[in-house]
Amino acid sequence: MSPSWLTAQGARTFPGILIIDGVTIRTRAHGLFSFLDPIISQNIPVSIALKYDRMDWWDSAAAPELMELLLSLTTDYSGLVDLALEIPDLASLHPYLRMRAVSEARNRFNEALVASGGEEAMAVVPKTAVSGLPEGKAPILNGLRSAGILHSILLPQNGKPPDVWRNEDGTQQINGGWRLPSEPTVEDIARTITEATSREGPAVFAATYDATALPSSDGSFDQGAIIGDGFRRNLISSRNYLILPSELRVRSGAVFPRHIVLCISGNGLEATSDSLAAQLAAANVPFTEISDAPRGARRLTEDASPEAVALESHHCIRVPGPDSENWRDARRLAFGELATNEDNNPVESVVCAALDERNAISSNAGDHAGFDVVLTPSGKKNGFYGYDGDGALRINASLILDEPSPDMSPETLRNRIDAVTSVNDDVILVVNQNGFSKAEDATALVQAIVGLGKFNQFNVMDLAQYRAAVSVKSEQARLLRMARRWPTRQTSSEVTSAERNLLIRDAGLAWSYFEQLTDPDTGLV
Repeated sequence: MSPSWLTAQGARTFPGILIIDGVTIRTRAHGLFSFLDPIISQNIPVSIALKYDRMDWWDSAAAPELMELLLSLTTDYSGLVDLALEIPDLASLHPYLRMRAVSEARNRFNEALVASGGEEAMAVVPKTAVSGLPEGKAPILNGLRSAGILHSILLPQNGKPPDVWRNEDGTQQINGGWRLPSEPTVEDIARTITEATSREGPAVFAATYDATALPSSDGSFDQGAIIGDGFRRNLISSRNYLILPSELRVRSGAVFPRHIVLCISGNGLEATSDSLAAQLAAANVPFTEISDAPRGARRLTEDASPEAVALESHHCIRVPGPDSENWRDARRLAFGELATNEDNNPVESVVCAALDERNAISSNAGDHAGFDVVLTPSGKKNGFYGYDGDGALRINASLILDEPSPDMSPETLRNRIDAVTSVNDDVILVVNQNGFSKAEDATALVQAIVGLGKFNQFNVMDLAQYRAAVSVKSEQARLLRMARRWPTRQTSSEVTSAERNLLIRDAGLAWSYFEQLTDPDTGLV
């Protein structure tokens, strides 16, 4: 963690952020618009924080009218409106549960937005998480980038000058700010702005949309007008100005590079000096190999050739589906069972599976248990992204390259990336090696990737490095992956004698923990 607000210390003006929270999945669209309209019409940027309550979201419909309003606001008022996720108690959660909560919330929001506006709606899926700032030492919210979150804002109960930090995962964290009272008057707003802007540095404000206190559209409009007029009159433009959270990250002066994760798809990487894999290895470009079968473990010497190094890249096994033999083999390897290949050499443990998901939100009934990373390589844009209930990090291909472009340069590759991703998003690049079998095509692609990393502030990495960079190492997540070994799926109508004996043995082992470790005073293990 390090301070990320560097360049503005000597500046004459300082930015501020206005967050509108209190919005839920049950909020009526017309009332919210009546509240926001007189604020936005004053050219005041607002970040609308939609609260994620799991029971509300699972019990309620997708709220199409609310989603359509949020989409139209972000489209019609580009630069004035963005969306955020309000996740109560985010700061107090264990790191793995925090990553999982943000992943679930963002994916549910993503699903609702796409249901209303199609895949184009993914461009406005929130990259900001908002929560409360607990008393005492502020927590460091590393790991949120695993779910695509780039900014986090922790608001205190009482006003506090904000600290702005850059976390190890490359996200920006803001601790502090000032909350306007419920149904504020012009005097309340003036007093809050005066206090917040009396110090140098950025300011954060939060206003609550309380639908219960504002039952009518007229009441909502009047309250919004007070807030809009209050900020227009009291925020002195020569000293302070309002922007969106994403702009604050850019204007902080810190460099926030994007990650580009390189995956090479196809079987039988050729051990030739001009193959794509060998050229990537020779250029010290990390990548993940996606293939249909496990591979033998090897030991490399210090003078190993680029061809041999290429074959030691991070590995991801392609799994057609949870009912395939590949899936069963991969699961056995993921759980550390000793296996050998046809040459009787030991096979490395598989921690990554390339699996086309059947739906966006479901964790697929334990299919991912045991894997560190589950990649959807087909480019399914609305797939689940982030940590799931099995402790696996699930990601989706952003761009698939099946064949070379006529002009494969860093600029061409960058343009193709920008056409399919939002600004600042990390990129999962899947390359079909069969399309780059010609040495000159492979060379051009390698040079483009190297140039992209060198001149465009991209970190090029493999899937294992990406997981380490965007998430927090968690013993709880590891135990989840290892504990849920096989989903409760009936694979046969009959249980063999050997399988029954194995089940009895496992049950006896499980019961032994209770016999040996139970506290007689509390009954707890």
